[in-house]
Parts: sequence; C-alpha cells; structure tokens
Amino acid sequence: MFVNLNLLTTMKIGIIGTDQLSHLITDLIKSIDGLEITGCYDPDYNLTKEFASLHQIVPYPTLEAFFRYVDAVVINLNPNDSHSVIENCLKHFKHLFLTGAQHLSYEKYLRIEKIAEESNVKFYPEFGINIESTLQDISKKCHDLLFININHTYTTSQAIYMNGLLPALILQDINLVLSINHANVKKINANGWSLNPQGIGILNAKLDFDNGTSSNLLILNSGHNEKLKALLYYKSEIIQVDFVNDLVKITIKDYDDNQLDTFSHTLTHKDSLRHEIKHFQLFVQNQMTTATGNKYKSIKVSHLIKEKINHLTYSPIFYS
Repeated sequence: MFVNLNLLTTMKIGIIGTDQLSHLITDLIKSIDGLEITGCYDPDYNLTKEFASLHQIVPYPTLEAFFRYVDAVVINLNPNDSHSVIENCLKHFKHLFLTGAQHLSYEKYLRIEKIAEESNVKFYPEFGINIESTLQDISKKCHDLLFININHTYTTSQAIYMNGLLPALILQDINLVLSINHANVKKINANGWSLNPQGIGILNAKLDFDNGTSSNLLILNSGHNEKLKALLYYKSEIIQVDFVNDLVKITIKDYDDNQLDTFSHTLTHKDSLRHEIKHFQLFVQNQMTTATGNKYKSIKVSHLIKEKINHLTYSPIFYS
C-alpha cells in the first residue's frame, strides 16, 4: 500500500522528457530543499543519456526501471504526446506533476483524476504562468470586489482554441479571475467569432459568481504583441493590473481617478514554475489539500465556455 511522504522525507523525483522546459524544471528541482531529482527517461535512449549526463542524474532505459527509483514524476506534455504514459505513472503509484495540462481534453482530465484517486496518489496539473502569488494581497480583498474586466490580446501566431482540446490560452485568464475572486461560477455567457481563414478570432465570456460579482473576459488573437490588462472594481477603489514583458504593474485609483498607489513586480516563467513545484511538494506531503482547486475549476469553466461557443459557431478556431 502506498504511504504518503512526510515533511522529514526527501521526495525522489524523476523526469520524463528531454525538451527545453525539462532542463529548466530539472534545475529548479535541484534548488528546492526536500526534493531530489534522481533520474530521467525518454523513449529515445540516446537523448536520455545526453540529458542525464548534462544534469548528473541516472538515465533509465525503460519505464519499469525508472519507476523503481522515484516517488514522483514530472511530465511536460506536448500536443502530440500519447497520454498513456500519464496513466502508467499513476497506476504505478507515482505522484504526478504535469506541465502542459491544457493539452488534455476535459474527459481525459477527469479520467486521470479518477486513476490518481484510485491509486491514492496526487495529480497536480500546471498550465501557463500562475500569478496568484503576485496578486495575493489583491485576492485578500475579495469581499469588497464588484467586477473584474480582463482584456487579453494574443499575437496572430497564437491560437485561442486548440481544436478538440481545452481552450489552452483561455485557461490562464480564467485561472487569473478565480485567483482574484474566491467564489463559484453560477452562470456563463460566451461568444466566439472567426474573423478570417488564418485563424484570427475573438472570444468574449461573461461569468457570474455566487457571491454577486461578475467578470468579463475579452480575448483576441489579432495583435503583433501580446497584451494583458485587468481592471478590478472594488467598493472604494479601482485596481488596474498591466502585464507586459514579464512585468506586472499595479495601479490603484479611487473613483474620482485620483492615484492612490502604484508598484511593479517582475514575473518570470522560472519564478512561476518554482512556485508551482513548491505547491506540488506541499500537496504531496498533505500540507495543502486544495492545491488543485482553482485549476480544476478553471478547466471546468473553460470546458463550459467551449460548449457555449460550439452551439453558436462552427468556426474551425472554436469548434471541435
């Protein structure tokens, strides 16, 4: 029977895959107390040996050998990867940290959740940059929150919706809303439009919450540069958050447009991943039982938005 790790145990982690993000994750794991990266596996054993040599870890020729020496597994899922290895990890009673979780269908996500529960292991999905830690002070003000307005413009090379999968880019924006407003979504209205055959499109979604607040998301992939702005309306102030080039600038104003405060914070993918990996560590050690709460809600809401749009348009951007 599987025994949960406690705070005194070093968690032995193995990584599957040898791409660029896998290198970054391996270095991050080495820098976190209580975690040890023990080995790696890739279907191409030559790549496995090259990766292992660079990071001074063990190259495993087979998954069976790999599973014998790890407590938890990190997988960076790419769009065309088979999902069988994910289920294989869980069925071998290994905790799983999954980046690229947006490449799963909603049905597949539910299946993986069920397998993890049956195997008594933890499944931690990660998608996009998580800014919850940056906005922690803002999220504490949720009891005074009235309305959230998100405007996100992606470049024309970024697809709003990945055909047949969850809306990958939407997940990040929904996770942002749920990180600020700690409430359940009770109603969703959504529309999606294709502007031309090249895949330029617009998505608009309005979310009503059970605490009386609302949020509007306007998402476009029609720009030359990515832009993300959030306007948060509270009872006595307006907070504007501007995300540009990994820099978060927060400006607080009153309703007469008088500036009350402003500050900036640099947010990098490396910092975000470190935060996520530490959350995973606590989640496995049963010190944080709701680690995937907002993530699960984000995936569910994304799925419901997709269903709303599918009833309205047969655009190849939005329809599966």
